Amino acid sequence: MLGAPDWIGLLLLGIGFGWLIIAFLEDRSVSRLFPQIATWLPVTPSIDWNAWDNLNRFRLGVAASLWVERPPTSRRPVDDDARYPVFQMLKEAIDEGDLEPIALNGENANLNTWVSREELIKYAQDKELEPLFLFPERRPS
Repeated sequence: MLGAPDWIGLLLLGIGFGWLIIAFLEDRSVSRLFPQIATWLPVTPSIDWNAWDNLNRFRLGVAASLWVERPPTSRRPVDDDARYPVFQMLKEAIDEGDLEPIALNGENANLNTWVSREELIKYAQDKELEPLFLFPERRPS
């Protein structure tokens, strides 16, 4: 028979396991492996584009989030996150001189490096990309 400490331990284990599952599913990485599970996942929050349309400069971390149509978050992009490849692309573009930052915080670009909207638009056009936060005319109505 299980005593009170055993039940508490099982409850905490269940909460921890549930938290890990939610954290894993949050980035929808499982949906690439198991498309049928993707229908069970919560919908990614929508972005209020109007809130971002009037900004003339962005930090790289925010730009990477908006580029992949996700609300900006304080979480750092990691390898299995959709934001990470975009952040790396923008960071390398700055480091190689293809994208001009407003200001660098140190020698190399990082999440907090500021870039103007005009520079991001020029860079996107050079790469033949049209992220919705830079090209409002491409957004679905």
